[in-house]
Amino acid sequence: MPTSFLSRRDIESWVPDAAASKSSVGFIGKLSSRTSTAIASLRTALFELQDDASRMCQNELERFLLWCQGLSVADGHLDEVLPHSSELHHQVLSLLLRLGTVILQAISQVPGELSHLQVDECDHLRALLDVVETMLKESESDEHEESDTPSESDTSDHGFMEIMEEISAYIDCLLDLAPALDNPALDIPTDEPKEALFGSKESFTTSCEEALIYCHKIRDRFDGLPKYLVERLAEANVCRAARIRQMQRQVIMKETSVNDGITESLFSGQDPQVTETTKSSVPPSSVFSSVLASSSRWSIQPTPAPKRVDSAEFDDNASEATFASLSTAASSFAMGRPRIPPMPDVEEGGFDCTLCYMHLTDVVTRKEWKRHVFSDLHPYMCTVEGCQNSGALYSHSREWARHESSHLSAISRPSECAFCSASYQEFGLAYFKHVSGHLREVSLSVLPQTTDDDQSRTDDSDVSLLAHQDQGGDGNHPSALTWAMARESQTPSDFTSDDGAGHQPQRDSPSTATPAPVDRIIGQLLEASDLQPGTKLTLLSSDIQFLCARAKEIFLSQPVLLELKAPLTLCGDIGQFHDLRRVFRTTGFPHQTNYLFLGNYINSGVHSLETICLLIAYKIKYPENFFLLRGNHETAVGAGRCGFYDECRQTYDAGVWRCFVDMFNCMPLAAIVNDEVFCVHGGLSPRLSSLEDIKRISRPTDETDYGIVCDLLWSDPHPHRTGWGTNYRGVSFEFGPDVVSRFLAKNNMQLIARGHQVVEKGYQLSANRQLLTLWTAPNWQNSGNVGAILTIDENLVCSFKAV
Repeated sequence: MPTSFLSRRDIESWVPDAAASKSSVGFIGKLSSRTSTAIASLRTALFELQDDASRMCQNELERFLLWCQGLSVADGHLDEVLPHSSELHHQVLSLLLRLGTVILQAISQVPGELSHLQVDECDHLRALLDVVETMLKESESDEHEESDTPSESDTSDHGFMEIMEEISAYIDCLLDLAPALDNPALDIPTDEPKEALFGSKESFTTSCEEALIYCHKIRDRFDGLPKYLVERLAEANVCRAARIRQMQRQVIMKETSVNDGITESLFSGQDPQVTETTKSSVPPSSVFSSVLASSSRWSIQPTPAPKRVDSAEFDDNASEATFASLSTAASSFAMGRPRIPPMPDVEEGGFDCTLCYMHLTDVVTRKEWKRHVFSDLHPYMCTVEGCQNSGALYSHSREWARHESSHLSAISRPSECAFCSASYQEFGLAYFKHVSGHLREVSLSVLPQTTDDDQSRTDDSDVSLLAHQDQGGDGNHPSALTWAMARESQTPSDFTSDDGAGHQPQRDSPSTATPAPVDRIIGQLLEASDLQPGTKLTLLSSDIQFLCARAKEIFLSQPVLLELKAPLTLCGDIGQFHDLRRVFRTTGFPHQTNYLFLGNYINSGVHSLETICLLIAYKIKYPENFFLLRGNHETAVGAGRCGFYDECRQTYDAGVWRCFVDMFNCMPLAAIVNDEVFCVHGGLSPRLSSLEDIKRISRPTDETDYGIVCDLLWSDPHPHRTGWGTNYRGVSFEFGPDVVSRFLAKNNMQLIARGHQVVEKGYQLSANRQLLTLWTAPNWQNSGNVGAILTIDENLVCSFKAV
């Protein structure tokens, strides 16, 4: 490396003052300015340590500044020409991303505490690098391989001389690009205007690049969301991210005083909320006051409560089901729903929150942890256009609902969710519950993402067999053969209906438009019949994307409440690939037998990917005689735990998981066989006044933690209960035999068939033989249970077969 011929004062005079940067400077200009400032900070730190790498660092700073000056980076030259040269644009951003990442990692290894100014500069650079990383991911194409961003482990064990050599290599690459950047080869213009970097031609007005990146993330997740709301939510996320950085700076600088007597919420502001589960060591007003002082738009403040929504009626933060059902499996908008950080290990005396750094002494369960996370995030804000207090953020949904209802109190027409267009009869509890879930999802995107497995296990698969044994008067119910004989001894009219508006499945009637890949995929899966459990089967990622997209189209073309005709074979929870093939060998393949599956095809055994792929492939090939209902596992929450998400991510990528979740949101929820048998995965709902309520459910829907959809997927019968009661799962309800009788009498039906619960014999009749629980996966989790299927013939004679 040549010896520097410039003085230290000369070099320092070239480092742009970030605070004095003009607003007209483009993104690459800002990024280069922050990078040079970071190199200068590293050089200063190394000089104070008297490390030999300080001289090399100064030389690299000179070379980087010469690159910037020679290309007039600070004057916006690169920001003007690079958008018209996509290849160079990608290369420059990639190099600056890698260079900035290594510099930040080197600074983090410097012994001692950083100054407040250094911490602030590093935060600004890190925020810009996050934007670059997302831009590169969004702009990846066949010509650009995925960016290999250095991780902390890449340089954490290196000495400063080795780190400087890596920095020098990236600057060498930038200098090698200088001739091409000085006279760039522009993209060939096409007839159609090129799409924007994020795949969208929509432009947003934001305060900073960080807000712009959130705009595109939110738009990708909610394509129908009004533009004003996208921008408002993005600016709120910038505010949340700034708060988190401010919290981290406070801990680093150790400027806050200890006050162990504080028991108010972290965001107490003008109207403190009592927090019983935390003890604060930070003054409640110190965290956000400095961040929000520069802007009167974004604030933490309560709103006077109108009479539209009673605070006692709606409070998501007090709902156990709300926090039990939130997914923690995905880590970004591109993967589905952002993830709640894993709960730190609970030790004696509590633990420190990784977000707000409060010392938590009474947070023990994951529900309490999730509640605390959202209290930190303040996820709720007004969604009404033209609100004069649109920047107010709320930690509790009760206060937010009060504010929102002050705008909506004069509106009596049916309401529609701005995020997903779900319709509600009024702006009531169900509406606010629904929208609050979307707001929480958006707020989670500001948190650092992790790939740790979610240790929460609240699924029905953890329930003991004993909890499901029928202890009512049907303990000695007849065997399958007896039940079939009993049906045969009655006249057909006892259990048959007129030729109504039902759908008669047609055998041997594959879709006339069945694409060729379906036959190949089915054949590939069936050829694996000799493989032992645990042997990995692999389909192409493109095959899975095709299956999900085509199945989604078929599901949406058919009713949410299917109306079918016998003969029909019903299957309960399956989820085990080898057992699924055994079902087909026992009862007949779909070209021979009509099937209705009652949900839960994943997370109940090995090879979940192969199981769901074979099922939806058959759905595509035989759409008129092969039917799949949605189960509680076919949700973002269910698909994100118990291994399915990890199976998708490890075998393919998180995008495949997202394809499945999008397809799950379109599946039918219930079916009626010959107007006599009501089929569903979970059970009934106290909100279900008539079957028309199911038919009015719009799809796609991810509203599976509250309302009719939640109850159809999650509710359970209880042999000794009268009416409705709290479900032991912490979500939905339990219902008694009287509820079953009233439902069947009201709808002129004879039987409810459902899955959802493992039973020892594979089937169980209860509620005076009016309710059937069917479980098809044998020896589930080595419990020794039998798997069973139910066949209903043309005369509605019901019989069971063991799997």
